[in-house]
Amino acid sequence: MREKTRWIAALMLLALSCGVRANAEVVVAFRLDDYSERSDLALYERVFQIFESRGLCCTVSVVPFVFSVDALDPRPQALLPLGEDKCSFLREHIKKGTVEPALHGYSHQTNLAKPGAYSEFLGLPPGEQERRLTEATKLIRQKLDQNVRIFCPPWNSYDAATLDIIEKLDYSVLTAARGHVAPAASKLRFVPCIADLHDALALTDTALRIRAREDLFVPVLFHLYDLSESGDRRATSSLAELEQLVDALRAQPGVVFSTVGRIAEHYPGLTALAYSADHRAHRWAFPLSLVPRLLLDETLPYPGQNLWASSILVRAGLLYAGAGVAGCLLGIVLVTFAARHRHARLMSSVSALLVAALALGLGFAQYMGGHPGYRMLLVLAVLCGILLPLAYAALRGGRMERSA
Repeated sequence: MREKTRWIAALMLLALSCGVRANAEVVVAFRLDDYSERSDLALYERVFQIFESRGLCCTVSVVPFVFSVDALDPRPQALLPLGEDKCSFLREHIKKGTVEPALHGYSHQTNLAKPGAYSEFLGLPPGEQERRLTEATKLIRQKLDQNVRIFCPPWNSYDAATLDIIEKLDYSVLTAARGHVAPAASKLRFVPCIADLHDALALTDTALRIRAREDLFVPVLFHLYDLSESGDRRATSSLAELEQLVDALRAQPGVVFSTVGRIAEHYPGLTALAYSADHRAHRWAFPLSLVPRLLLDETLPYPGQNLWASSILVRAGLLYAGAGVAGCLLGIVLVTFAARHRHARLMSSVSALLVAALALGLGFAQYMGGHPGYRMLLVLAVLCGILLPLAYAALRGGRMERSA
């Protein structure tokens, strides 16, 4: 009997070990955008020192011909080519292993006149896109003496023509955000940035709890203007906080640091199909609107195919089950009150109102595309819980009347 028990235990352990990869890791990468002729080299040096002193590398996206007046003004304006001082500074840090260069568009100037909708390439004629990208690629590869193959579109915005052109120009990696164009035939690797300086740690914690069968990725996007030392009014962090974030991530067991390019190189499965599947999973397979942010820990790691393994499902299920139980207890109180005081009409009226409210809630949820939001879903769970004892009391009363 003991021998049989040992064999059963061994088989169970084997099954569990096959289900989860023991060495699955969370891979973190930092992407620093908007390096250009307008950049403050002294501040960049301080940022690079944070990574260099820890033996880390950061992906830096470079604008070859930056706007001179306003990035959000689509009207023609003078452009500032990347000067030799900026190039030599970047080349020095590339040699040190602190910087991995990427192309960040042509001028980082929007071509759209619609306020709030900014893109350098979306909707631009393919011929003009090709001219700009060819010129930008020539400058950055010559000036930096690097075969730059990572493309980072300004505002994370582009179209199908953009992808065709960068493939022709021998780019192999696209790093933008989630949910954009990704034709199935594309040979590019897609590494979207899904975190900023504020949610990177929480998102990494979420990824670690998922215990995925495969490695998960947390690429972090930031700009110099995010740091208070830049003097920009958009700043929400500081160099000290960036340093603390890097150290906190390094201290996490199971977290490794990489770059956008190395992730794409070492994980060939990050194809256009995987990128599209992540978007579908992130949007539909796990409706984020149904999960309170307190349970969600901001957002979810990449790629999204692993979301079903997350403990978020368990926590959300417990939340809604608790709401249903609370409603059921309230329903029992109503039934008890009505039975003691013989308020059969009251119970019938309450039941009718609850059914109507439930129907209206479900109808509204359908109108909203099936994603009613977690607050409404909590209300619906409570209503269902209340209706259960009311329905049970009504059925029991009907049986007693028939038997009498």
